[in-house]
Amino acid sequence: MNVTRYLKARKDKKSRQIIFTEEKLDMEAVWKVRDDFFAPGRKRAGE
Repeated sequence: MNVTRYLKARKDKKSRQIIFTEEKLDMEAVWKVRDDFFAPGRKRAGE
């Protein structure tokens, strides 16, 4: 989800409220995204 693109595309330019309706956004969801992004064995820049 690109928040910048979402906010720019909205008709109400003054509002900065984002409503998440699909998935629950809690620490477990954040950890899952983190673990998927930084998967074990993934090479880091400069390695």
